[in-house]
This record gives sequence, structure tokens and C-alpha cells, in this order.
Amino acid sequence: LRSKDFRDAWNAIANRKDLTARERAAMQRKLLKEWSMVDLQSAMAAALEGNWDADDGGVHSLLPVFRDAFIKDPMAAWEIIHSGKLGMGSSLFRWQWVTAVSTENPLLVLSCFNDFSDNLQKAALWPILELHSKDPKVTEAILKMLRDRPADAQTKTLAAEFFKQVPPTGTPEELAGKLATAGSEQEKIIALQAFAASLKGQDPELIKSLIGNVPPEERGDVVRQLLAASGNSEPTALLNLAIASGNWDILKDP
Repeated sequence: LRSKDFRDAWNAIANRKDLTARERAAMQRKLLKEWSMVDLQSAMAAALEGNWDADDGGVHSLLPVFRDAFIKDPMAAWEIIHSGKLGMGSSLFRWQWVTAVSTENPLLVLSCFNDFSDNLQKAALWPILELHSKDPKVTEAILKMLRDRPADAQTKTLAAEFFKQVPPTGTPEELAGKLATAGSEQEKIIALQAFAASLKGQDPELIKSLIGNVPPEERGDVVRQLLAASGNSEPTALLNLAIASGNWDILKDP
């Protein structure tokens, strides 16, 4: 079958008055899945025209059918998504592409990180690490990506997300030492996030002794993260620590 045959069938589904919303959506999904293997861009463009029964999930119910096509040729799919040819609809496919390709080719997803928005970068780390957090090639690639990024707030956010799923290697004392000897701003950001992650659940007295030599600005960042991670469990000790450390600004942070 040629792409035109799929287009004719797609248009014909729109005129079927005898279909329920569920039947129509099922037909669309089956057609798009086969069409995507023949002409991916045309199938994606068709999906963005909408399924005509929004009460069955609308276009979002159609997106999962592209998973196999994205896995089959991920770079061709990404080039279509990133080209702008699909207009604003491209954003609907980005997350589907990330979750599909992450299952088998996480390193390829990481290689495209510079093309992602800040929000997508943060979100994309989760499925990659959920599946591959024990793969040293993947974790080292993420750390390299963080080292190669600017030393900015987004790098700090990504490093924090990384250590939520990958326990830092070393004791809190050892990680405090790495923070003190970090050779670049990027390494300092990574070391700080690893150190903060290692302190979660530790005794407040130990935390107090370890962060005493951390510069006030970074000390406040550590305490903020510990407060956020603690939820409602015993925040008083951490607040006392913030006050004792001179980080009064934390008390203004809701």
C-alpha cells in the first residue's frame, strides 16, 4: 500500500456514520500504526487533524500507536518532530518519542537533550533512569552531559533529578570532601547534589557537622532540599539548622 491509499482510508473513516466513537478511534489507531511504517510524517500529520470523537480521548488517544515507528527509526522520527513541519503539534509527539526510544536506546535520547526544552529535559531523565539506572554506560553519559552543560540552574535541577534515582557513591563525609575539591563549577554542582542526596534521612547532628564548612549559599541549598525531601516529618531540626547556619531566607520560602 502507498501513503495515498492510507490517506484515502483515513478520509473514508471520517464519513462512516455507522461507527461509535470507540469503533472509530480503534479504526484510526490501527490505520495510523500501519501508515506510520510506510510514511511516518504523513501519518503524524493526519493524527494532528484530530480524531473526530473527542470524547474517546481525542488526538492523545492516537499518539501511542507511533511507538513502534519511533523505535524502528528514532532519528528519522526525531528529525520530523524537530523540523517544525508539524507546527505546534510537534510538542505532542516529543514525550511519546522520549518514552518509546528510552526503552531501547537511552543514549540516543541523551544525545538529543540539547534540542529539548528545559521542562522536557527534566521529564526525560525519569523514564531513562527508571529503566537504566543500573547501567553504568547510561549513568556516566548523563554525568558527562551534566559536566558539558553551562553551570546554571537547569544543570542543578537535572543533577538533583539524577540523584533522586541514582544513589550517590560514597559516604556523606566522602562526598563533602568531593564538594570541597571540585575543579569546575559544573563539578561543584554535581558534587553538591550528590552530597545533599546522601544526607537525606541522616541525623540532624551529623548533617550539622558536615555542612558547617559548606559556603552559606550552598549550605542553604542543601537545607532547602532536605526540607523538601522530609515532607512533614520532623522539619523543626532542619529549620533550626537553617537558622543556626544563618540561612534566614529559607524561612520566607513557602
